[in-house]
Amino acid sequence: MMHTEDGSAWEVALASSQQNKHTELTPGAPGLGKSVLINALSEIQIASAQKNLPFIAYIDKGFSAQGLVQLIRDSLPEQRKDEAVGIILSNDPDHTRNLFDVMYGARKPVTPEKNFMVSVLCALCVDTGTGQPCNPGDTRQIISSPVDLAFREYGENNPRLYRAGTEPRWISPRKRAASLNNMMPDGGMPPPV
Repeated sequence: MMHTEDGSAWEVALASSQQNKHTELTPGAPGLGKSVLINALSEIQIASAQKNLPFIAYIDKGFSAQGLVQLIRDSLPEQRKDEAVGIILSNDPDHTRNLFDVMYGARKPVTPEKNFMVSVLCALCVDTGTGQPCNPGDTRQIISSPVDLAFREYGENNPRLYRAGTEPRWISPRKRAASLNNMMPDGGMPPPV
């Protein structure tokens, strides 16, 4: 049981048998208690009488989630410490992905991929005063057109084909397969398990 700003009771039934998933989005300005609320909700789930820890995932701009993860890890026996993992994301190539990558072998994005691309680009057009793009419907339509155009141009008309040696950090799949075959016994087949 929690309470609202005006002191009214607010019943919370996290991880009940009547739900298979719970998603909590907590936006707000810094210092308003978002992380405290999310940590409290997570503690409610963890403290409920369950055999296993519930799956909880945070995306937090800050380090408050790490404190809860460390608290949980410290309270678990040694053989269960891997059930609580905290990863701090950083702005480097190990934690980034190309927004415009599509499924392997595809020349254009499928609908969910395209919607994601357009949504992220629309988020860059948000007026900080209102929290919305200037004209949300038109902005989405305007941004959708160049995304389609770019994939048509580089996926159908002028694709950038793979050429050996143009990107030194990638090993040719043939060379990699050949080197693996040389390491495997019996003509390249992996040993039986």
